[in-house]
Amino acid sequence: ADLNGTLLAHMSKPRQPAHGSVAFGGRRPVTVRGDFWLQHIWFTTPAGGTFPQWNWCNVQLRNGWNLQMVALGNGTRAPPGACLGDPGSYGNLVEPRSGRVIRLSVGAGADVCYRVVRRWTDTRCPAVRYPILSAISVAKAGAPKIELRVATLQEDNVVRPPFPRLSGYCAKGTYYEGGSIINGTFD
Repeated sequence: ADLNGTLLAHMSKPRQPAHGSVAFGGRRPVTVRGDFWLQHIWFTTPAGGTFPQWNWCNVQLRNGWNLQMVALGNGTRAPPGACLGDPGSYGNLVEPRSGRVIRLSVGAGADVCYRVVRRWTDTRCPAVRYPILSAISVAKAGAPKIELRVATLQEDNVVRPPFPRLSGYCAKGTYYEGGSIINGTFD
């Protein structure tokens, strides 16, 4: 996506098999096995440009379907309950049996409506408010109708950049990431 000179790209591969072992605090390793979602988002910013902002979600549904969506922009200018997603916002819905990919648009009047229901304010950086409860609705001809509520497992999941040029608690590059509990319907 071209966001006024900032180029953003996103690659994801859902349900990749993984196995190995994990050890905590000097304890004996525990064997683990499961699936993971390989994802990479990268961008370029012109000199003097701004760090792009987006909300994203990758969901592995119990019935085998996968939903991925990116709502560009931070939504702070949008009224409460508005469908978020600046032009260029996108998503995919992947059918489990055939691997068929259904392309989705995201935003007001689009295939996917992403709404922030509740935000958390980082008291150490009060200008930043992160979504901790969101609603996602998918309504596109030829695709299943999906209604989801996404709640983060904990409020403070802020990741701070380890690189010196972005030092400081509220530095550009600080972002919010973590697990969620997802409930909803699939028709």
